[in-house]
Amino acid sequence: MRKPRPQDFDPDYKVPASLQPEAIDIQGSVPIKPHATVKKAALPDRTENRSEKRTEIRSEFRSENRSVALPIKRRTKRYSFEFYDDQIQQIRRIKIETEMQGETIAMSEIVRMAIDQYLNNQ
Repeated sequence: MRKPRPQDFDPDYKVPASLQPEAIDIQGSVPIKPHATVKKAALPDRTENRSEKRTEIRSEFRSENRSVALPIKRRTKRYSFEFYDDQIQQIRRIKIETEMQGETIAMSEIVRMAIDQYLNNQ
């Protein structure tokens, strides 16, 4: 909850002197130099190992250490289906039994596996 401000409710309200910010003496302080004075020579030269001529041949190997084959992941899409109460109870029982064995599984994953099995048997 927000703290109410007395000046919003009382037109004759005056801020107490103790809440006023104290004056800061800035005499004798040194201003910070702007970034423009940074020497360009301090930055590393990135072009010293490059040549002006580009190669015509493209290398067959990437410089990155990635595997060529990416895992195939099936996309999911959310739909609303109705299930019987006893089906939901059985799915929950399977989930609990799986988690008691130390694995994690989502109820939707159980349903997807069951649908895959049903569709493959058709």
